[in-house]
Amino acid sequence: MKRYSDSKPISSIIRREEKTDPKPEYQRGPVWSKKQKQLLIDTIFRDLDIPKFYLRAVNNDQYEWEVVDGQQRLRAIWEFRRSEYKIAKDAEPIGETDIANLTYTDLSEELKDKFDSYALNLVILENATLDEVEEMFVRLQNGSTLKAAERRNALPGKMKLFIRELAKHDFFDNCGFKNRRFDFDQVAAQCMLLELNGGARNIKNTDLEKMYLENDDFDSESAEAKKINKVLNYLARTFLLKTPELKQGNVISLYIIISMLLEKYAIPDYEIKIGKWFIDFETKRLADLDLPEDQRDSEMVAYQNAVGHSSDAIESLEYRNKILTRDFFSTFDEILPLDDTREFSNEQKLAIFRRDKNFCQLKIKCAGRKLGWDDDWHIDHKIAFSKGGKTSVTNGHLACAECNLVKGNN
Repeated sequence: MKRYSDSKPISSIIRREEKTDPKPEYQRGPVWSKKQKQLLIDTIFRDLDIPKFYLRAVNNDQYEWEVVDGQQRLRAIWEFRRSEYKIAKDAEPIGETDIANLTYTDLSEELKDKFDSYALNLVILENATLDEVEEMFVRLQNGSTLKAAERRNALPGKMKLFIRELAKHDFFDNCGFKNRRFDFDQVAAQCMLLELNGGARNIKNTDLEKMYLENDDFDSESAEAKKINKVLNYLARTFLLKTPELKQGNVISLYIIISMLLEKYAIPDYEIKIGKWFIDFETKRLADLDLPEDQRDSEMVAYQNAVGHSSDAIESLEYRNKILTRDFFSTFDEILPLDDTREFSNEQKLAIFRRDKNFCQLKIKCAGRKLGWDDDWHIDHKIAFSKGGKTSVTNGHLACAECNLVKGNN
């Protein structure tokens, strides 16, 4: 990586706006308040120094630069130049000229020139790898108010990349919170840590950072990666519309119970029912909050306390899961556990083959043709394993490979 210093007037930076990427993936989005923006503009008009801008030279089809440090300041400058907000209403005059409550368009030509000619100090990074840039971003932001999720998003490694993609899952779009400062990444990372652990554990920021660092070579095709996508896919089918009840803590609680159910129970076609159950549970919990203290449900009080205090601690997660699980099975007492064994044994296969007299039982692509022992044939569940079907001779049948594969695709 090479770097060099440069200085350019604001007018030059304005011309390059469309060629400057203010939000590469390691960056947070715009978070500055109007007051912070106004203070920066006031600083510029008074010829006071502002920190350097760090830009990475990229020269791709869309951009020439991406912003490593200084995104909030650049956005404030661009927005003011487009007259999207006014100078503070209590701003002191510049010399004899009043600037309070004015947009850029309202300024005199002299003050426009003053603003446009203000020199910005730049540090240009050339031939910088993504890991080098992300490490520099973390170091430059170390003294700022970056959230933990924002810092993790700039760490190197494959776990960071996996979580970044996971946060784009459709399920999060229907949650009751926004991805303002990598909040989707935060919840996705917490779910990933729970999946790696196989259940409840501490999911505090220190635990998440450790997960990123210890899994920097994470395999996105691993069993855990496939499982978390399976759970999120199920949740996406469960909540088809924007659901305000899906706060961050509630998503974590739901993730734990759905992950367990998919592993151990037959819950096909239960998505809509589960969505209604959860909303009913939350409605009941919130209604309980409005009751006089002596009329409240003691279990709901305890659940509320667990939600409100150290919600990312193992004790809170375990207690919430205990109450949710109990309520779930009291609502859905018909749900069957999956068989401990999914694969038919060789002995079971032989018994089913002989019982079915060597004939395909499915008759989808064939008329029930006779199969030889050395032919390509399958033994499959009559009642699907995912629907609670047992792995037994009684629940098995013989099928030619062609019929069974067609059945599997339907």
